[in-house]
Amino acid sequence: MGHYFTVKMFNDRVKAQNKALYDEFEIIKDIFASHIKGLLDDFDSNLKSKYSGLRKLDMSFVNSLLLELAASKDIPSKEVRLLIKNLNQVSANLSEKIYSRESKIEEWFNASLNIEPKDRFAFKSSIQFHTGGLLLVAIDVIYHTSKVLRDRNHFQFSSPSHIEFAEVACKVSGIYFDKQVWERIVSGSFSGTK
Repeated sequence: MGHYFTVKMFNDRVKAQNKALYDEFEIIKDIFASHIKGLLDDFDSNLKSKYSGLRKLDMSFVNSLLLELAASKDIPSKEVRLLIKNLNQVSANLSEKIYSRESKIEEWFNASLNIEPKDRFAFKSSIQFHTGGLLLVAIDVIYHTSKVLRDRNHFQFSSPSHIEFAEVACKVSGIYFDKQVWERIVSGSFSGTK
């Protein structure tokens, strides 16, 4: 009986950890989805006095759960583990992207009110470029976390376009998908304009 209850407790713990892992994917998806509308408004507007933001991605709990599950029979698939590794990389790079954008916004806020039109255009282009970069990160995270939530341990990476990422992200975020805006975001983010 003691062995039975020990095994049952272990299996119950593994189930709870597995559920917690996918709950974390849901939280990450929801955090990024909640920022899409504000970032889109920032991207598509003129210079303004207030901008939205994007929070850093904290992967510490996911990493802890992955370690716990590694010692069980329910270790996540190779593809799910690769997704977690990629999300850790996103987390590391996201802080730099957020800082770059916030620095440009702060420069704009500190600029003289009587700046030249060409300088206003440079500020707008720079903020728009950095906002586009954050949007691309957000739609990638939303797409892949949505997919892992749907497919669970059968998750497989695929190679859709950024426009397809954006379409899924808009649907998840409950906002209208405007293909022309997203084409501008994708082309502007890869043009190298800073």
